Amino acid sequence: MASATEQYARQIGTWHDRLYQAWPSRRGYWFTFEHTVSGWKIYITASPSYGGRPSGSVQTHRFGIGSRPYICWDNTIKTLSDAQAVAALWADCTENYIATGKFEPPPGRPRPGPWF
Repeated sequence: MASATEQYARQIGTWHDRLYQAWPSRRGYWFTFEHTVSGWKIYITASPSYGGRPSGSVQTHRFGIGSRPYICWDNTIKTLSDAQAVAALWADCTENYIATGKFEPPPGRPRPGPWF
């Protein structure tokens, strides 16, 4: 059974401009979550610059660059909670990519949270 928050989120269809502070930098990443017939889609509303790192879709795991970028994820995201976990993982991997050039979770990454 879906939680009340999940039911409400599906009813309204979109959660705009949700902030996640990436680990370990605490820099802000903003996302919009949209519910579609095939699950949740995560749009990247704002994120830090990639600096000198390549910022193409393959390196950064994003689609829609130049129009409305969203996270590249190959599985169906069934719940808002799962979508938030995917967005947090993507932000933390992006932080590590900016720092090291490797798009993977940073060493010692704790469980993500909180969402504001």
